[in-house]
Amino acid sequence: MLYVGCALGIMNQTGYVGTRMLLVAVVLAEEVARSQGLVAVCETLAAMMRPAYEGIYNATLDWHPGMVYCLASVLNVAVVAIFLAIYVLRRVQSNRQKKDEERIAYVE
Repeated sequence: MLYVGCALGIMNQTGYVGTRMLLVAVVLAEEVARSQGLVAVCETLAAMMRPAYEGIYNATLDWHPGMVYCLASVLNVAVVAIFLAIYVLRRVQSNRQKKDEERIAYVE
């Protein structure tokens, strides 16, 4: 069981890599360093949230022991929504830029 726990623990870190990869794919090339810095700050702040999760868990232990997981799920849905918004906005911006370039090329 110890080895299974270690193997699954390794998979836990893939989310961080995936997040950084997705962020690099959707931001402009000039803003990659800023976005990576923002991710590093957010990861640090998330680590500081552990006492809050422990407090919520201890406060809701008698009536709903899984409440902290419900809260974590809501926060994860919010993160996915933010990523989708960034992706859609970037896609719209890219399409507008392509249309503008085509329009300029047509005029010339």
